[in-house]
Amino acid sequence: VVFRIGGDEFLIVLPNISSPKVIKEFVKRIEDSFDNAFTFGQYSIKITPAIGYGMYPEDGIDVDSVTRAADERMYTNKKEHKEEARKGQSDV
Repeated sequence: VVFRIGGDEFLIVLPNISSPKVIKEFVKRIEDSFDNAFTFGQYSIKITPAIGYGMYPEDGIDVDSVTRAADERMYTNKKEHKEEARKGQSDV
């Protein structure tokens, strides 16, 4: 189930996930779907999603705790993307 939380934030609920490895593979598939730029008329737009995840009960036993873990991972992911972008700019 996919929920729009607000703005550009979405929540995907995956029931019966057995391990973080399964979630990481799912996240990788989402990231890979953004590899190519999107074209709108004459414009080409590259989007890099920042994705985090939380697992019950490993990351908490309530929605707030699991969501907080997902947010922390998302911000770590976002920071990694920014560092990669800066590195790519300095390589040019």
